[in-house]
Amino acid sequence: MKTFIFAAIERSNMEQTRPTCVRTQANDREEAKRLLAPAYVILGWMGQIVNRN
Repeated sequence: MKTFIFAAIERSNMEQTRPTCVRTQANDREEAKRLLAPAYVILGWMGQIVNRN
């Protein structure tokens, strides 16, 4: 599994003006976006970290 990092804005936070860094673990980028989609508006993919465990 890999750790994916996104810049995102919370769907429920109407006053948030800047994206925050959000991390999640998934097998690929599309799966990571699906995991975060209910809570966040994804603005951009920032990177990934390959876990060697």
